[in-house]
Amino acid sequence: MSNRKNIKTKKKKKKKKNSNIKKRKLTSAAAILSAAVVVIIILFILIFKTSIFEIKKIYVKGNVKYNNNYIIEKSGVKIGEKIYDVRKKNIIQNITDDPYVKSVLVSYSLPDKLNIAIIERTEQIIIVNNGKYIISDIDGYALREETYLDSNLITIESFINVIYNIGKSIKFEDADYSNKVFNLINYVIENYGSDTIKNIIIYDLQTVKLETKYGTAIKFDINEDFNYQLEFSLQIINSRMENGKTIQGEIDFKKGENPIYTDNNNLGVDSNE
Repeated sequence: MSNRKNIKTKKKKKKKKNSNIKKRKLTSAAAILSAAVVVIIILFILIFKTSIFEIKKIYVKGNVKYNNNYIIEKSGVKIGEKIYDVRKKNIIQNITDDPYVKSVLVSYSLPDKLNIAIIERTEQIIIVNNGKYIISDIDGYALREETYLDSNLITIESFINVIYNIGKSIKFEDADYSNKVFNLINYVIENYGSDTIKNIIIYDLQTVKLETKYGTAIKFDINEDFNYQLEFSLQIINSRMENGKTIQGEIDFKKGENPIYTDNNNLGVDSNE
């Protein structure tokens, strides 16, 4: 009998202990839940009912052509607007609608600052076609039209149709052909400077002539590597200069496997000197 009483007593104590543990857990869970609710309420107040996340400053960098106010206005963002309401995608779209803006990077500095970094396109080429003057960047991206020939820019005189819209890439009837021309200009500028190119003439889809600052023109074979032809031509020019020969002429890659040099004073007379 004594053993049975002891067992019953132990079971009662165990049940009471388990009940106390459950009560403590429930109390703890309730306290945690209450604390979480308080935190949520505080965050709600901070985010929606105070000015802590209102934009107080917009920083702009990378702009040369446009001032800060213009870029901020184009962004569509207003001082005092909640930073969490601002959409980067919309800002980028708004600013890059301008043809002179190449790319935009938007970032936040919490709690109240917005950063806008832009890369602009610069005017480097003027394309003359059918009495029109089209200004573009180095990659052939049409920026605007002009009414006169700007001699400070690289000139491309095209006798074939130029297809363009402001804010879009320019095409000389054929996209691959256009890429070759603009890639050549990029290569010259990156390796020899923009002053190396005096003028470029596009006669047709098979004939491109580059007039250099040395007085030598290079007539390219459209089916061969432009960069190779340019390097070869500069070697010819340097060799002729070192040997005291005239460089006022034309190097033609369209007349066979080897380039032909023609002196301007002997038009129609080919020479491989």
